[in-house]
Amino acid sequence: AGLPQNRGGYTFYPMGPDEFATIQDEFLEFDGVCFLGGCCGTTPQHINALAKKIKGKIPKPPTGNHPMAIASLFETTPLKQELPPLLIGERSNATGSKAFRDLLLDEDYEGTWAQCANSCIDWFEPFHTILDESNAPFYKWFIDGKLNVSYQCIDRHLSTKKNKAAIIFEGDNGDQQILTYRELAYEVNKTANMVKNEFDVKKGDRVVVYMPMIPESAVVMLACAKIGAIHSIVFGGFSAEALKDRIIDAEAKLVVTADGAYRKGKPYMLKPVVDTALESGCECVEKVCIVERNGEDIKWVARRDYSYNELIKSESSICEAEPMESEDPLFLLYTSGSTGKPKGVQHSTAGYILWAQMTMEWVFDIQDNDTFWCTADVGWITGHT
Repeated sequence: AGLPQNRGGYTFYPMGPDEFATIQDEFLEFDGVCFLGGCCGTTPQHINALAKKIKGKIPKPPTGNHPMAIASLFETTPLKQELPPLLIGERSNATGSKAFRDLLLDEDYEGTWAQCANSCIDWFEPFHTILDESNAPFYKWFIDGKLNVSYQCIDRHLSTKKNKAAIIFEGDNGDQQILTYRELAYEVNKTANMVKNEFDVKKGDRVVVYMPMIPESAVVMLACAKIGAIHSIVFGGFSAEALKDRIIDAEAKLVVTADGAYRKGKPYMLKPVVDTALESGCECVEKVCIVERNGEDIKWVARRDYSYNELIKSESSICEAEPMESEDPLFLLYTSGSTGKPKGVQHSTAGYILWAQMTMEWVFDIQDNDTFWCTADVGWITGHT
């Protein structure tokens, strides 16, 4: 997948996951070999960073040649041997690291995932079957289990973390906002009630979210999850045509957007893009809810367009979480559509939120006192998660 690179006294052989899996066993018997799975890239900066991490950790082979660091740089590949200690940071979660190693080596993968699910998810009702393979390849996990992702993300933390910062926001124009878990819970509950009461959105209905990077984006997603509605995030930089395709494919009942936001200190607009998208072919959309962010003039369509800022004022801050089946759809996310019609990926409830939490613990090593920042827009899976 790339030319060998000499960095820091090591020779790096970058390769894709298939190559990595093919050659791995052949080199296990040699000294001076280190396997690195799931690294981030092949630029000199990435390779230099890897070289610093493994410096002194791989013995020099008898031939005097450079030790080999065989790296799968493009995708995480399960390793057949234990992960090298060099990949564990000094302050890492030792329990999480051990769990990850055990997962790679444990042949009882169903039992392993059941243990993870029971320890990480606050179930409303326990699951009775770990994995149903009867209709392969349509596998189903954690059958009969009931949970709610919004509850998992917010409500379960309120007894111990209600005054802890949940979201730290700084806008492009310099405005700042901190939402504690309690404040976030209030906003999510009020928004969930608004979506139900004002727009008649029910469990299973689809809501398209075409928003800038503001706290209300997360609030709306969590509010949909709270009541069992399926949200579909559309990147705020997509065109009216791209938005239209995704609205039609999802058969969205409601579109949530903003008048616009700020970029490089200047306002830019989103609502006009929605107006253009809805001009034809989007008969499924009944209403549009607009967050007034930058205050620029927009067109308001009577009996279709409503102000989020006004409606939210009269809503209650109490909303019970809708119990959801493990395999109930949670959200839709579409490909960029560069090769034709955009393809929607439907993420289910339990499997998605469990792996999201495991990723935060095992890959990012997030501790309770950390602040996590992601550069991705909420329209992409990393920013959304």
